[in-house]
Amino acid sequence: MEFEVLKKSHNKEIIIGISVFVVIAIVLIVKGAFAKYELVKSIKIAEGTISYKVPDFKIMAMYKNDGNGDIEIDTMPETGYIINESKTYCEVNGAKDINAGIYTDDVGQHIITNITKGSRCYLYFVKSAASQILENITVKSGTPDFSKVATTDEGVYKAVDESGKDSYYFRGAVNNNYVRFANKWWRIIRINGDGSIRLIYDGTSGHANGTSTSDSIAIASQTFNSSYNNNAYVGFKYTSDEVHGLGTKSNALTQLEIWYQNNLSSYASKIDTNAGFCGDRTPSTSSSSINNSGGTGTTQTYYGGYIRLITNKTPEITCTNSSDLYTVSSSNKGNKTLTYPIGLITADEVSMAGGVWGTTNQNYYLYNGQNYWSLSPSGYPNAGVLSVGSAGPLLSYTSVNHTLGVRPVINLKANTTFTGKGTINDPYIVS
Repeated sequence: MEFEVLKKSHNKEIIIGISVFVVIAIVLIVKGAFAKYELVKSIKIAEGTISYKVPDFKIMAMYKNDGNGDIEIDTMPETGYIINESKTYCEVNGAKDINAGIYTDDVGQHIITNITKGSRCYLYFVKSAASQILENITVKSGTPDFSKVATTDEGVYKAVDESGKDSYYFRGAVNNNYVRFANKWWRIIRINGDGSIRLIYDGTSGHANGTSTSDSIAIASQTFNSSYNNNAYVGFKYTSDEVHGLGTKSNALTQLEIWYQNNLSSYASKIDTNAGFCGDRTPSTSSSSINNSGGTGTTQTYYGGYIRLITNKTPEITCTNSSDLYTVSSSNKGNKTLTYPIGLITADEVSMAGGVWGTTNQNYYLYNGQNYWSLSPSGYPNAGVLSVGSAGPLLSYTSVNHTLGVRPVINLKANTTFTGKGTINDPYIVS
């Protein structure tokens, strides 16, 4: 962009001042008129004048689909809707504008980018997967009794997660959280506060609750870590003599990465890369309350999950230390050290789903008659991680050198759309 060198002139200074004012005024008007949109386009200024006015485009029509066809609307949907990219388009000079990009990003903001001057755009909105799920359920009020197992369909409750927003979690023998994705079966653990959807792998075929099946819900039988004689080995990643170290991958993480690369890489566009997996290593030398002591070497230590779930029966889905929130490098939170956005279920999520320390539950949706690891450290000596037992006892204290199933957990993006009803006969299918 070239600028003409202007001679000093009182009149030209006035013209330039007025032009700048006009630019600012136009930008403010556009931001107010299109508050839901980000217009990625520079305003060109040459020789102290505006070459053309914004907006560069006109919204000719908007439609939303609630399952009953596209209906024209006058105002943009507030929340719970995403742009249908396959239908939305812009035209310029009577032809489709192939450079225009119109989409809803991972956090639910509608974005318009690379618009050509004179573009005329037609926007189509559909409900996000989270909205589809929540509109078909009644969220329970209050907090369930986490000292008791959930053996019946207790429905959906809500709790605040690390985003500071409500997360909606399924509890008990629920029958409406089945998902088909990447040619595999999954169960919904919860809808995260940011609108992404947390899934746990459930094998290659659908299983009714309470079914002990030979179809493995784990992708490998693996030690969490090979050694158990140091506090460090409770970590999903760990460094010797550091409470929250991240230098070495656990055996469990290595297996998850191999499986992701072989099974999910081609579906990566649907998988959320911002949500994390909390392997809480908050240490304490007391078994009844957190004192932030211990956690290194061979010091006897009780970790946050032990105190919350074994001692106090009070699960949480926040993450105390960002070094324990495992995320990929593109995330805006956590430790940003994962290669792929895959992890394990936390023991707190197992508790919220209906499991209790040392108590049998063969009815809730996480049971399949198989042992598998959670992500939550329990304590030392004998570095241990909380696990789910094959016979139904929940949240056992298991030494990390034992061999248990590795059961993947992923998060689908907030702008995911589904078909189906979430039942075993009509599962949610990612579209």
